[in-house]
Amino acid sequence: MNTEIVIIGASGFIGQHLLNKALADESIHLVTILVRKELPIQNPKLKQIVVDFSNRDQVSAAIPHQTPICCAIGTTMKNVKGNLEAYRKVDYDIPLLTAEIGAAKDTSAFILVSAVGANAQSGNFYSKLKGETEQALKTVQLKSFHILQPSLLMGNRAEKRTGERIAQFIMPLISFLLPDRYKPIQGSDVAACMLQLGKYPTNGIHYHWHKEILNLSKVG
Repeated sequence: MNTEIVIIGASGFIGQHLLNKALADESIHLVTILVRKELPIQNPKLKQIVVDFSNRDQVSAAIPHQTPICCAIGTTMKNVKGNLEAYRKVDYDIPLLTAEIGAAKDTSAFILVSAVGANAQSGNFYSKLKGETEQALKTVQLKSFHILQPSLLMGNRAEKRTGERIAQFIMPLISFLLPDRYKPIQGSDVAACMLQLGKYPTNGIHYHWHKEILNLSKVG
């Protein structure tokens, strides 16, 4: 069992849940987070490292050997002010960079939060980008690569997103009509699944959708 974990994207919605769960988990002894700006949180198990993700050497120096990496980083059109190149730098470049560094440092597992419907051939920018990211990471020599494809994420966000709040109200009412993998899911459950996969990695490339994410979130 792994007792250390690295989190990329700890300031985000799923990343915050993951950070809190990892710090509360008695079997985890060290949580390393790579951040662009230090978070206002202190814990004896927490190691914060401020990095410039465009500086490969700096990021490499911050990632320890043989430690599972949980990548929950992501942005929004609002945050990048509609700049598609800036969006890609966050959602594609950072996961690929950290996966390549992880592989070079013999990471025991790389766990990525993607999205249901990710497809490199999609005409939708978001789905296409997620699909391209998955494809790129599959070419990296990771001995254990887990891809989570949740649908609509439920839970309270610090950032107000009107469209998502409406969807969070409507989707639970009609979720019984949807195929399993398209059902909404709590962000905290996605985080719990990531932590479990990091603690007990399995070799190979694995996809996880709604039902399996939920099942793994309840283990341990």
